[in-house]
Amino acid sequence: QCTVKESSSTMKFLDELGLDYDIIVNKFDTVDEDERDIFREQIHREIRELGLKNVNKVFFVSAKHQQMFPDWITMVDYLTNAQ
Repeated sequence: QCTVKESSSTMKFLDELGLDYDIIVNKFDTVDEDERDIFREQIHREIRELGLKNVNKVFFVSAKHQQMFPDWITMVDYLTNAQ
């Protein structure tokens, strides 16, 4: 499973530039159902531990199985209505 740590250098660079960003965790369907809450907590914990400052939202989705996760619709709505 991929974690935030793998992309942290890019996100820290965005923080340095003062740019806000969102994190999209794809392939959430590959995480066992009974482990999804733990995985969500792990991602949020890594964001805190890494000191990422400009994270707006974190979406947990599956591009392959969009209907499985309500974050997909929330993300699309958020991104298409962003100003």
